[in-house]
Amino acid sequence: MTTPTPNPGQPAPSAPLLDLSPLHEVTGGATDILHEILREYVTTSRDLLRDIRAALAASDAKALRQAAHSLKGSSATIGAQRLRAECEIIEHAALAGRIADAQAHHLQLEQTFSATMSLLDRAVQDQA
Repeated sequence: MTTPTPNPGQPAPSAPLLDLSPLHEVTGGATDILHEILREYVTTSRDLLRDIRAALAASDAKALRQAAHSLKGSSATIGAQRLRAECEIIEHAALAGRIADAQAHHLQLEQTFSATMSLLDRAVQDQA
């Protein structure tokens, strides 16, 4: 059985922008640990987004797939499900060598990333 490849021209499947509840469970509600994980995610995810931009500019499908895959995994870990879904679309396009499809979806990824970062900032402030 094969999984259908998401259409890069369409938005990611409806998913919550951010759900930190699993991360709260894993950290046992320890806000210092939660904040450290989120700070590391913010730093790493910004680097990965920069890598995605560079790979798109260079039409480098392999680098694009690797960066999208890494951002997808770390986003899933912290509960950024919509960003995870956006990365999956770009990863599948890169895996198939469809850089133009990935390019077409890039703006949606950027918008979802920005919205996720805003929610993370608020979540950290609310937990402080």
